[in-house]
Amino acid sequence: MRLKREQLAVNLNPIFSVARNGTVLYSNEASEPLLQEWGTGIGEKLPSSIVDLVQSVVSRNSPEKIEVKVGNKLYLVIFSPLPEEQRVNISGFDISDQKEFEKDMVSEAREKTEQDTLVEELRKSEEKYHTLFEMIDEGFCVIEVIYDETDCPIDYRFLEINAAFERQTGIKNAVGRRMRDIAPELEEYWFQTYGNVALTGESVRFENPAHALGHYYNVYAFRTGDPEQRRVGILFNDITERKRAEEAMRESEERYRTLFQSMGEGFSIAEMEFDLEGRPVDYVILEINKAYERQTDLRPEKVIGRRVTEFLDRVEPVWFERYGKVVSSGEPKRFEEYNVSLDRWFSVYAFPLPIKNRFGMIFSDVTERKRAEQALKESEAKYRRLFDSMVEGFELMELVYENGKPVDYIYLDVNPEWERMTGLKKEQVLGRKASEAVGPVESYWPEAIDKALKTGEIIQIENYGMALDRWYSVSMWKFSETACGVTITDITESKKVEEALRVANETLEERVQERTSELEQAYKFLKKIETIRKQEIHHRIKNNLQVISSLLDLQAEKFDKRECIKDSEVLEAFKESQNRVISMALIHEELHRGGAIDSLNFSQYIRELTDNLFLTYKFGSDGIVLDMDIEENIFFDMDTSIPLGMIINELVSNSLKHAFSGREKGEIRIKLHREENKECIEKISGHFKSTNFTLTISDNGVGIPEELDIEDIDSLGFQLVISLVDQLDGEFELKRNNGTEFTMRFTVIEKDDPTQVDLKPQEFSN
Repeated sequence: MRLKREQLAVNLNPIFSVARNGTVLYSNEASEPLLQEWGTGIGEKLPSSIVDLVQSVVSRNSPEKIEVKVGNKLYLVIFSPLPEEQRVNISGFDISDQKEFEKDMVSEAREKTEQDTLVEELRKSEEKYHTLFEMIDEGFCVIEVIYDETDCPIDYRFLEINAAFERQTGIKNAVGRRMRDIAPELEEYWFQTYGNVALTGESVRFENPAHALGHYYNVYAFRTGDPEQRRVGILFNDITERKRAEEAMRESEERYRTLFQSMGEGFSIAEMEFDLEGRPVDYVILEINKAYERQTDLRPEKVIGRRVTEFLDRVEPVWFERYGKVVSSGEPKRFEEYNVSLDRWFSVYAFPLPIKNRFGMIFSDVTERKRAEQALKESEAKYRRLFDSMVEGFELMELVYENGKPVDYIYLDVNPEWERMTGLKKEQVLGRKASEAVGPVESYWPEAIDKALKTGEIIQIENYGMALDRWYSVSMWKFSETACGVTITDITESKKVEEALRVANETLEERVQERTSELEQAYKFLKKIETIRKQEIHHRIKNNLQVISSLLDLQAEKFDKRECIKDSEVLEAFKESQNRVISMALIHEELHRGGAIDSLNFSQYIRELTDNLFLTYKFGSDGIVLDMDIEENIFFDMDTSIPLGMIINELVSNSLKHAFSGREKGEIRIKLHREENKECIEKISGHFKSTNFTLTISDNGVGIPEELDIEDIDSLGFQLVISLVDQLDGEFELKRNNGTEFTMRFTVIEKDDPTQVDLKPQEFSN
């Protein structure tokens, strides 16, 4: 029995949640007596007998009830399954007073039977019963069940009610009235249940809604009086609010669960563990969503209820430190960290939960972004070194207009060579107008820049710097809609040579008779000058090609930051164009560096070209090796070197990009030799001979499908290779066994002295 409600206002019903494996996930304060009785707590497992009951409830998807004695109290404990979430909600209700009331009722009935002659005692017992009857907080009534001629219950009449009856039901003046008259729409199971109790004498305890009354009740019904009287005592509680709260909680949990499972980010709830000195040392995963599994490749059964050190081989201390700080400080934290065991980078938002030592984490896999950032840093560093090491001065400038006319320009960037050439420091000019940084601007400068921007053409001028007494060759090209790139080459020495040549030409006719010997020396000197000029041209072409390559990379970087173009073919096209430009730039660099004017040591060039390609595609190709069998000191002229170099560039690039997809190792082989058959070498005239060459490029990669016709491939690279082979009047053969093997045969005319080769493509005949 319960006393008046004011005396028990502070009591709450125990409510807690348990995982299928018996781990307590949540509990309120009122659950402490039950948890202590079972010797467990939050994050710990229930006794094995209770765990068996929890697993049975989840498996059968059917609730269970048990009675648990805790000290002087008796609890009715209800296990409600949530099978989709693999857990059980447990609710407890203190029924100590109800049990005591039942005992008193039985005791008094026994005394009444044994002492029915003791009227005074009966009166006192009735008075005591009536006092108790009126004081209990639960509703109570005695009814008489009415049956039809077949003993089927069809109605019941109220014989007696207590004071709480009207509060619990809202029914007034119930005594003597039939339930069908009071609530015609009352559910049939109420009549059937009470009818069965009256007939069998078996007590029942149940919870059911009475929609006609607008309430939900917890009911204990028992037979009272003689069986033929067909009376039933009913002790009941209005649990409508509790049911509404449970339904609201269920809906809330369902909404939360839907959000929880549909999140794109990984999400988990965990409990931090500290050592005796309060240092965070581990944490237990309590719950995860589906995205957690996708982002970590860890199955729920492997992680839920386990310490992270139990299912990961290695956990860096920084993870414990970060989560421990969130739990200790009560403040959320955002961070990015690398997980060694999973070999992934994660962006994490960790936040504390109301339960002690609990925290939640929302995370996403940012490994690809991190790798892209690292690659971008390396690329920026590489091209910044190239920019800073250029032998030409470079400046990036933005035009300034007045009334639609170009009048000035602003310095956006300059390289160290520009600083050396001009004597100005970068910090003196960046962001400033030229007129402010260096003085008055001659009109042809902004006009030339404006022409380059509007036409897209490369504008070249020569300029004399009076302040430095130097001559400069200047090239301008469009960098963006308002910015122009400018390279500056010091040509003072060339200008001095030109001036000396001009003076020599003016006086040559006058001195031809008297200074024949001097003329011969001058002729040799002029030949030397001509060699220098050609080398200078190769040098300038090479540097301009390098600048174009750098600009292609800068432009690709600009597109790389746009989400709509990222990972598209645009970036790949930039890289391929850049490699083609570099292959041509290397030829001019070799011509300038080697001392030869018209011929190139192609053997050395192949090595430098392939080194550059392996550097370009080094990310993801560390396991690929290069095997080269190149005949030494093969010299070709530019008409042969450029198309042949581009063929090698396209085929090796294609192997690096596509041949080893999904493989960690591979081999690329390059072979270039003269034909061993002496009949393939014919003397033409003098010091010239016609020579046949064979170039073979192969790999042991995935190969090109047999059914695919190479001439039908929709690829700029392969179309370019076919065109270049035709340009050299050569022929090629493609083999597809154990990878791909490309063999090309072509003929050139070379001089006997390899340093004086004058090569021209010749038609090859078998």
